Amino acid sequence: SIALSPKSNISFQYLGIAIDGERSATNIREAFVNEMPSLSIDSRLMGPYRQWTHTYNMSYSQELDTLGSFLNVSAQRTDFSFDRQERILQDVINENTPSLIDRSSINENEIQIHTAQLDYGKVFLNGWKWESGLKYVDIRNSSEEALFDKNGNLEVALPEFSNTYSYDERIMAAYTNLSWQLANWSIQTGLRLEQSLNEGLSLQDGEEIMYESSYTNLFPSLSLKGKIRKDISTSFNYQYKINRPQFQDLNPYVLYVDSLVSLRGNPQLVPAYVHNLSAGLSIKK
Repeated sequence: SIALSPKSNISFQYLGIAIDGERSATNIREAFVNEMPSLSIDSRLMGPYRQWTHTYNMSYSQELDTLGSFLNVSAQRTDFSFDRQERILQDVINENTPSLIDRSSINENEIQIHTAQLDYGKVFLNGWKWESGLKYVDIRNSSEEALFDKNGNLEVALPEFSNTYSYDERIMAAYTNLSWQLANWSIQTGLRLEQSLNEGLSLQDGEEIMYESSYTNLFPSLSLKGKIRKDISTSFNYQYKINRPQFQDLNPYVLYVDSLVSLRGNPQLVPAYVHNLSAGLSIKK
């Protein structure tokens, strides 16, 4: 952090994480027909993986007056990369007939997140405080998954379990908050406007699947805290929020786990909207 003046400073920060390891897992699954086992799979997954993250932060802050008014500007970039190679050995017993399935997979994933934010706060002589700001987030996610049948040193690609996926999401947001004191009550109210633009492309077995979505929402909030009497205090909080699907939940490709289990995302998933409401009462004896 560097002080530019008694009331302003600028700071830079870097955080790096690198992981280089080995992954192993064992899964045992059974399928039944008329309560009798008809299929048994003993899967063993093993292989190296490598993961690293680079995060760069820059922020500038300025005190605007002696009451506590401020101006903050910040920017952040995060680069995430993940590489995994696995060998999948499956001992299969199908109607008392044993067999061995030998497969390998390659998974590569890269994510870039860029964030810029501006916050302004004004404190008035009567104690009222007003805050407002803007935020922009750009997320770019790309991944590639390939699955192969192994026969000795020969590997044969399985296109139905191979996929190239890219996903871009942009979020523009603006907010305003107002807080003040009224007798024995502290009151804070706010409103946030968000617009999200999403684009995805999945390439599987020569077929392109494209999808787009966008949504704009207003999210209000309200907080009340106060004393009814000297020994009784109460509080009330309300907040309207959004929970967005994770990247992997939107990818429509089939993720192979073993011969009985596979996972597939849904690009048509929509966000979940949540109303948070809480109230409290405290009595001092």
